[in-house]
Amino acid sequence: MGLATPFYALSGKEKIEVFSNHGVGYEWYSLTQIILIILSGIAYVVGSLVLDSTQPTES
Repeated sequence: MGLATPFYALSGKEKIEVFSNHGVGYEWYSLTQIILIILSGIAYVVGSLVLDSTQPTES
């Protein structure tokens, strides 16, 4: 939510204008959001693998 604060601070009319212009001026938000989603996915996979490797195996 912190990243979207500048958008939330806009008036209703300004928000509609951003949507009407397909997010022009807020490209940095989309890029940052995509990067954070990818990094969180990588962290989840690595964390899962680390936890799985510490579990005893069944024989």
